[in-house]
Amino acid sequence: MDTSRRTLLRVGAAAGAAALAGCIDSIGDVGGDGGPPTNFSWLYDPTTLTDVGSHGFLTVDVDAIREHEEHVPEEVWNELEALDEEVENVDIEEFDHLTGVGFAGSDFASNGATVVASGSFDAAAIRAEFEADADADVLAETEWSYEGYEGYHVEEAVESWESGADDDRYQSFTVGLTDEHVVAGYVLDDDLRSDEAVETAIDTHGGDGTPYYESDDAVRALVDGIGDAEMGAGAAVDEDLLAEGIAQADPEVRDALRDLTAFGLRTALGEDVETGLVLVYADADAVSADAIESLVDDLREDPTFDDSVEDVSVAVDGRTVTVTATVDGETFWEGVQTPLQGTSTSAQTAIGEDTVEGSTTTPSVPMVSLEFDYDPAAETVTITHASGDAFDADAVSLAGDVQRDDVPGWEGEVTVGDSTDGIPLHSGEIVTVVWADDGATMVLGQFFAP
Repeated sequence: MDTSRRTLLRVGAAAGAAALAGCIDSIGDVGGDGGPPTNFSWLYDPTTLTDVGSHGFLTVDVDAIREHEEHVPEEVWNELEALDEEVENVDIEEFDHLTGVGFAGSDFASNGATVVASGSFDAAAIRAEFEADADADVLAETEWSYEGYEGYHVEEAVESWESGADDDRYQSFTVGLTDEHVVAGYVLDDDLRSDEAVETAIDTHGGDGTPYYESDDAVRALVDGIGDAEMGAGAAVDEDLLAEGIAQADPEVRDALRDLTAFGLRTALGEDVETGLVLVYADADAVSADAIESLVDDLREDPTFDDSVEDVSVAVDGRTVTVTATVDGETFWEGVQTPLQGTSTSAQTAIGEDTVEGSTTTPSVPMVSLEFDYDPAAETVTITHASGDAFDADAVSLAGDVQRDDVPGWEGEVTVGDSTDGIPLHSGEIVTVVWADDGATMVLGQFFAP
């Protein structure tokens, strides 16, 4: 593939990875008064474009973070600047606000993100940077424009063995620029392309299309709970993924999170950081405030509880539960740095290149979907790599009620279709598949035996 096309895809994947990493691991303000914040005008309902299993959003008030620069560790700025260096003529100092929407199919073989940067940019200089690295033929094939936005669109086929999907998919990246906004989209899908997603964002901002805030009642309640956050993120919950995610948890945790439909985090920065966890349930009757308060009390009594977390409280408003706390700033940023580190490298690996000049070198976390086939008569479970990246069998182990440093039946490189031997697992027990490499750890899947 032409290096100019590859460069465009690399930058697009980095933007998408940054948005999705933020959606999972860090976040704003104290709840909203109702109605979406101004910058949410860009966010569209992804379910109108493709089949979606999970979707979420990210909003970052860059101006507000800059005002708290003295409380933000130098390492965090270094990581942001590493992403910033992907495009020389985009300076993080030019950003006022960053907003994004991300989505994924239930098997994660299809996914995408659209990120909008608002501020003051030199669109002509940014385009000139791309053009300097491409020949005329490539530019003619990739130039793209829509409603006053000028930019580029590129796509390439991804073989099924790479994506883990049943059929071939395409990864695509589109960027559109004006002097006030940069709109970038990355999509991996069989039908949907990133230019359609970017155009939908532009249309939604202009008053057409279905805004994300209006996608369903749970999203609306979540956005209202997060408010006009300095940093905020949230996601609608896929029922099957939720069941899988809490399968290994204590019964009290499972009870507290049962019937959860959306969740989010908000953060107000300062020397101390005010955080809020927003939980939206199916309805008011499903809210288990007592269970959550009990968990908070148990956490406080745990000898390992971090005493830098103070003023923990639980509030209920209809179907929404909000857990607020004050966290020592240093402790908060230590947790945020982990998802930021290596974002460029992870994005690079996702599109088939090994290194990015100037990025942090970290292990590439495999994105996989595992299937668990339980035999109640034999009380064994067989685990199959159903889709996603290949990974080294030596990097995975079993935790929970089954403790093993290896996974029986998996050897060498584990790829789609590879299954384990039958692993003994009694009714009511939990097995967790854990991937670890060079200090990085990820839970690949969990199963709770019925």
